Amino acid sequence: MNKEDFEYQIMRMQWGLLVFKKYIETLEGFFVSQRQEDYQKYKSYNRETFGTEFWEQVLTETGVTEIEAFEFSYSAKPENSYPNILRKSAFTNLFSYIEVLLIEVCNLFRLTDSKLGVSDMRGQNEIDRARTYLSEVLQISFPSTSQEWQEIQKYRNLRNCIIHNDGKLNERLNSKKKSILTDYIKHKANVLALVNDEIIIRNGFCIEVLETTEKFFNLLFIALSKMVEADDNNISSVNTPIDDARTRRGKRVAVIHFPYPTKNK
Repeated sequence: MNKEDFEYQIMRMQWGLLVFKKYIETLEGFFVSQRQEDYQKYKSYNRETFGTEFWEQVLTETGVTEIEAFEFSYSAKPENSYPNILRKSAFTNLFSYIEVLLIEVCNLFRLTDSKLGVSDMRGQNEIDRARTYLSEVLQISFPSTSQEWQEIQKYRNLRNCIIHNDGKLNERLNSKKKSILTDYIKHKANVLALVNDEIIIRNGFCIEVLETTEKFFNLLFIALSKMVEADDNNISSVNTPIDDARTRRGKRVAVIHFPYPTKNK
């Protein structure tokens, strides 16, 4: 793979992360506008039902602001739990995309003289196996000691609880996993919460996950670029259509699948 094709593949992967960012921003924007609309309805309802003077007297005597009363009432209604459901969905989809990108990188730089693939590597999950393949088979400087990679491991624990235990820290979860997640949620109290044993994802967490993911893959792409530059003089290109191109670099071969957006020919 020459430098031009490598940069194109990086652009294509980064495009997917940009799509996720737009999706999350749109989602959170909808939640904000919907909440503002519901707040206005809440204020109008109380004043029309109880009278403005009486309602303001209630707020004064209880020492509660109107927005605090609204927040308590809003969060108590089951029908208003949809932001957490959609945020969980966005988070688990984003984590799945991390797995997809790592596997794609492995396949992109696979060795032609080896029968070993990612599935042959040791590890409890796809992410661990991809890390092993990249660091031990392809022998790149995988950023496993980076803060971003460590955070991704914590995301995995959270994702597994959401997928396999409905996002609840109850008796079905073993004590070790429950303790790890409880500590993590406390550490992330500004964007995560635990209410009646249920994990609540707040505004800001999904964007934080996305930014961490972007930083991690930037580190990985830097390591890959060094490998490409080192082998660049040994490249012999094959001029075939983009969806069936193969670029041989010594012992490595990269299969370039037809991507989105379209590359200029």
